[in-house]
Amino acid sequence: MKRAWAKYVNKPTASILKEYRCYIIPYSEVTHLGAAERGRIRKRCILSVFTPQQQFTFFVNTSKRTLEPDVSLFLERVGMKFSKGE
Repeated sequence: MKRAWAKYVNKPTASILKEYRCYIIPYSEVTHLGAAERGRIRKRCILSVFTPQQQFTFFVNTSKRTLEPDVSLFLERVGMKFSKGE
């Protein structure tokens, strides 16, 4: 375990997160969110987070109908709203 941890000790957090495709997106930078559903049989959803510099895309294995309430509840707590039309 010590050997595995040693490769992360002196690395910046951003490089560690990028290696594992994790992102830190400040709420103040988010301009809007969007969700789109794909697939007829297996409903998959694409959640897009837009900032002035970049668009982050997340693939979720659930339907849009299930995703919208979860995202709305989460964003309500931080003072943002999820627009169903975008």
